[in-house]
Amino acid sequence: MTDLKPHVEFEPVETKTGAEWQVRATLPSGKQVYLGVFNTQAEAREWIARKSDAWLHLKACEASRSG
Repeated sequence: MTDLKPHVEFEPVETKTGAEWQVRATLPSGKQVYLGVFNTQAEAREWIARKSDAWLHLKACEASRSG
C-alpha cells in the first residue's frame, strides 16, 4: 500500500454552529474534504487515529479504478 498519510493533513474542526465537529482532510492538491459528524473534538481525533488510514486506502483504491 502506498503511504499517503504524510501527504494528507487531518484535523478536527468545529462546525459553524459550534454544536458538532468534523474532520478536515487537506489533500496534496490543497483541496479540503470534510468527513463525518462528531459530538466532541475527542471523537473527531479518535476517528483520525483509528480510521484515517482506512479512508486513505479506500480513496487510493477508488482513484486507481477510475484512473
